Amino acid sequence: MGIDMYMGHANFLGKDTVEINGKTLTFLKCCIATGGRPNIPNIEGIDKTPFRTSDSIFNISVQP
Repeated sequence: MGIDMYMGHANFLGKDTVEINGKTLTFLKCCIATGGRPNIPNIEGIDKTPFRTSDSIFNISVQP
């Protein structure tokens, strides 16, 4: 879709430049998406069951 996603701490250096985790990027358009952290419920056996959260879903290499 022509979108590059970077996760980490960012600092804007100019109107079209941002530094994310030490890497400087330039852009025509930028979307800043902030949010919360997933809450893993305290359910017995959950550590034995594979599941995804908003933190881990972006690390998969094939569609589930």
